[in-house]
Amino acid sequence: MFRKRLENVIWYEIYKIKARGLWIFVAMLLAFAYYYYVPHLIYMVYKYTPHENLYIMYVAGTYLTHIISFTLANTFYIVLHMLKVEKWRINSQPWPWESDKDWYEKVIKLIKNHAFIQLFFLPMTLIITGHNARYQHHLKEPDFSETMTQIPIFMLIESFWTYTIHRILHEPWLYKKIHKKHHEFGVSITAANEYTHPLEFVFMNSLGLAVGPFLYGQQKVHLITWYFWIIIRIFITSDSHSGYQFPWSPMHLIPFGTTAEHHYFHHSHNVGNYSSFFTILETILGTDQPYIDYIRKKEKSL
Repeated sequence: MFRKRLENVIWYEIYKIKARGLWIFVAMLLAFAYYYYVPHLIYMVYKYTPHENLYIMYVAGTYLTHIISFTLANTFYIVLHMLKVEKWRINSQPWPWESDKDWYEKVIKLIKNHAFIQLFFLPMTLIITGHNARYQHHLKEPDFSETMTQIPIFMLIESFWTYTIHRILHEPWLYKKIHKKHHEFGVSITAANEYTHPLEFVFMNSLGLAVGPFLYGQQKVHLITWYFWIIIRIFITSDSHSGYQFPWSPMHLIPFGTTAEHHYFHHSHNVGNYSSFFTILETILGTDQPYIDYIRKKEKSL
């Protein structure tokens, strides 16, 4: 069994590289620019904020970073939909607005859910938890090496957390009461990436984001790195729910990591693939086997 899972890991890494083709070099260049320049752009804005006040910078900064990132990610995919870009679709299934007779009802539910989560629940959570924030908030910009040390650690911790919570939420009772809401969109779209029950938003989305810096030690992490970590996670989540698999995307470029197709399978088949960044636990526990079988079969048919 262990040998088979090890073979799956090696095969899947080769599959991902082949799927990207020469675009992988563009993706690597974009990834470097993303990780190098985005923190600097954050710093350029940070200089003109009341950075002496940690509470304000944590509450307001976290909220604005979340809202702006979420809006930008969704705007990008809305433009793709408006332009009818289909080249990098994961499959040819119709989009929900093309085939779902209850689409407009779902849109209303989506807007109401986002309004509650984004405009009330999230800010109230930040106002309460902000008193316990211990992040660095001095004016010196974090070193690139510091950022590139901390972010992978956050990704690894977040992956273990999200896998565990996500798998628990697929237990029948919890799925019916909480997680089923997120799975109302079988064909996943970016706008629904935070369409969740409030309890799921707290335990999987919010705590999944915060647990890495907390365990690493907030006092060793600068607010700029925290903001950057929020941006990374929102853009990864948006990409995972987009229905697109861009070969040039800097997202999902890490070794032994997930892909947009990986999470799309979870939504379309509602089984396995519980991870966010890394697939380590998937491999160890074998929960990605249905997906591996699926893509092996798909590749043979090409």
